Amino acid sequence: MENTDARGWTGVGVALITPFLDNYNIDDQTLSRLVEHCIDGGLDYLVALGTTGEAVTLNREEKQRVMDIIREANKGRLPLMLGYGGNNTQQMIEELPHFNLEGYSAFLSANPAYNKPTQEGLLAHYGALVEAASLPILLYNVPGRSASNMEASTTAALANRYPSLIGIKEASGNPLQQTKIVRDARDSFLLISGDDISAPATIFAGGKGLISVLGQALPKEVGAMVRAALDGDIEKANRIHRTLLTLIELLFEEGNPAGVKALLQQLGIGGLQVRLPLVPASSDLQERIAAEYQQIKNLL
Repeated sequence: MENTDARGWTGVGVALITPFLDNYNIDDQTLSRLVEHCIDGGLDYLVALGTTGEAVTLNREEKQRVMDIIREANKGRLPLMLGYGGNNTQQMIEELPHFNLEGYSAFLSANPAYNKPTQEGLLAHYGALVEAASLPILLYNVPGRSASNMEASTTAALANRYPSLIGIKEASGNPLQQTKIVRDARDSFLLISGDDISAPATIFAGGKGLISVLGQALPKEVGAMVRAALDGDIEKANRIHRTLLTLIELLFEEGNPAGVKALLQQLGIGGLQVRLPLVPASSDLQERIAAEYQQIKNLL
C-alpha cells in the first residue's frame, strides 16, 4: 500500500485493557468508560487488542466485539490502532478479511512469539503481512514476550523497504539499538517507546512518543511526562518519571495487565479479572499499588 502520514501516531497512546465481568465475559460498560477516561485525559490515540488487552485469550468474535465497543465509545475523536499479531503468518493473512476494521487506521503487530524466527524470518514475516494488510503497520519489538529480538539492521531494512510501515514500538530496553534505528531508518519512520519505565530515555534518543500501560489509568500525568520530553524539557520529564517510577514497577511486578487492572480498580474503573493463564494481582500487591497511588497522586 502507499505511504501513510505517521504524524497521527506521535505523542501518547495507550494499550487498552479488556475488562471482564466476574464470569469472564467482556465488560462492555467498563470498556466504554475507560475509553472516555482516556479521551478526557488528553491522550493522542488508543490501541485495542494488544498484549495488555489479553488478545491471545479472545476468540475472533470477542475480538470484533472489543473493536466495536471501542470504536463506538470513541466516536471518531481519537485515532484507533489495532493489535494484530500471531506466530502463524499464513493464518494471520487468512483471518484478516474476516474483521470489520471500520474506524481503525493502523495495525500494531508484534514479532511472532514461540517460533523464535531468525532475522531473515522476521523480514519475510513482516513482508508477507505488509502485502496482505489494508492498513499501515507499526512494528512491535518485545523480546521479553516473543523470545526473539528484531535487530536494528532488520528494523531499518524493513523501514526502508516498505513505506506502509510507519514505525516501531520498541521494548527491547536497548538504548544503542534504538539509536541505530533512528540513524539508519528513513526520516519518517517513527521510534515509539514500548515501556513506561524507559519512555523519556527513548524520546531523548529520538523517539516520538510512548504507547503506555499506565497512561490509561493516569492519562494526564503520563501525557505531561511524554510531552515534556518531546518539548525538550528534560527536568520536568525526569521529575514526573521519578515520581511515577515505583508505581510503574509495581504494575509489572506480577505481570501485565494484572497490575494496571488493580490500579484501575482503585479509580473505580472495572475489576481485577484476567483470563487464565494469568491470575489477578495478589492482595499484597493490590495494597501496595493502592498505597503508592495515594502517596503520589497529590504530587502530580
